[in-house]
Amino acid sequence: MELKELLHERTNLDAVIILLYLLGVFIISHNYLKIGRKHFNLVLWIGITHIFFTLLYYSITLTSAADAIGYYRRVYFVFNTWKDTLGDSFGQGANFIYFVLYPLVNFLEISYFGCFFIFSFVGFIGFKLLFDIVLKINENVWTNKFMFFLLPNLHFWTVGIGKDSLYFFALCAFLNAYFFNKTFRSYIIPFIIIGLIRIHILLFIAVGYMLANTFQNKSKSRSYKIAVIMFFAILSYVVFPILKDRLGGDESTSVDEKIERMQNANMNGDSGVDLSNSLLIVKWLAYMYRPLFYDAKNVLSLLASFENGVYVYMSYNCIKMMRFIKKYTEIEFFFWFCFFIMMTISLPSAYLLSNLGIAMRQKTMAFPFFLSLYFYLVSTHEKINNKLDQNRLLSQKN
Repeated sequence: MELKELLHERTNLDAVIILLYLLGVFIISHNYLKIGRKHFNLVLWIGITHIFFTLLYYSITLTSAADAIGYYRRVYFVFNTWKDTLGDSFGQGANFIYFVLYPLVNFLEISYFGCFFIFSFVGFIGFKLLFDIVLKINENVWTNKFMFFLLPNLHFWTVGIGKDSLYFFALCAFLNAYFFNKTFRSYIIPFIIIGLIRIHILLFIAVGYMLANTFQNKSKSRSYKIAVIMFFAILSYVVFPILKDRLGGDESTSVDEKIERMQNANMNGDSGVDLSNSLLIVKWLAYMYRPLFYDAKNVLSLLASFENGVYVYMSYNCIKMMRFIKKYTEIEFFFWFCFFIMMTISLPSAYLLSNLGIAMRQKTMAFPFFLSLYFYLVSTHEKINNKLDQNRLLSQKN
């Protein structure tokens, strides 16, 4: 069977997979009905949104250079045995995706279309785990800000065959296990997935956790904390170029990685903005918040700019809420945990940034932590305001 025919193939098994997907979305959504109708509706819409972007992403890959096609093609045509997928890297990076995909394609004979829905459902579970955290932070109380879970970019990049859907799930599972203080067993699968996809991220998570502990330690002076942060900042300038050389070397050896870089630019409408020689802080701000309206070159980048405008608004509110909260209480460790891990994950990626198209895809890994710290601030801010209102009422009565 030729590749083009293979990519357009539909089977009865695909219909079964989609029905199971829909059933899974409904069952998971129904579990939130006991909390509230709005919570049920939101999770249901998260699932529907995820399915919509699954179909959209699949359709786009049929007419564009796509790493999903590269993964499926190699598993179908190139590898003779499951063991071959491990390669010289023992299943790291792209080889991990080959390893996961091989039994789906060669043992279960699932089509390219069907495999999309399997990877997409894993991404949906990531959203479910992240929403559980945010819901607990807000004490199960509904807020319209939960609608941020329907923003399209996170859905778009967590539905396809490839690293992003598995990686997003693993980060959300890790954060969920930490927040709910689960046993060590709950960390095993997330750490294995993160380590096999991008092993250096485990180091960044460890550094972020250590910085959060240092920053929250009341026995340490402010000068000591600043010194620790400066030490890691200087160390980063030494490590990042080494990391860049290492990752650059890995990518140049893989045809599929080159296709992935082409896809990042094409599917996001590469802005053509060269950031390779910019300062790190400029790169980081671009990584997190661009393209904005003035960067838009086509419909996709214009839509992305609207979403980035929402992230700018959320970040501005975070700064306002932090300043307000610090007047009345200590900011809890969980906030610093999310903040420092978000920074240690995003800064190296921002350092490697050369164009905005790639950033739109890669920054999905930072947003589970961003959304968690945002909703922590929203919840804490609301609690303080409610307490202040109660005190005002009591003082008026007296």
